[in-house]
Amino acid sequence: MRTIFGNEVSQSGYADITSQDKGELNVVFQVPIFGKREAPYWVLETDYYNFSLVYSCSDILGFLKIESAWVLARYPTLSNEVQQKVDAAIEKHNIKKRAFRPTKQDC
Repeated sequence: MRTIFGNEVSQSGYADITSQDKGELNVVFQVPIFGKREAPYWVLETDYYNFSLVYSCSDILGFLKIESAWVLARYPTLSNEVQQKVDAAIEKHNIKKRAFRPTKQDC
């Protein structure tokens, strides 16, 4: 859940697998005012037990590119060993580590 203008908001959606052997998904969200929004999600790296590194790049109106990346984990904190694997995956795929922000883990 995110806070926008002091209000907590969440988003619902679904994903269709577009390439199972490559870890590619098409994720669809219903966005207020804008309607349905689709985005490609690629699982760049995973150890299948602790984490997945997910990336998305979308073209908006033909001239604006939006890139996003997430580290999805099974637990709120990562062990040093798993964090080292995540850091190596981020570096391997040339993703800017400083762009990541922690997510509140109280759900």
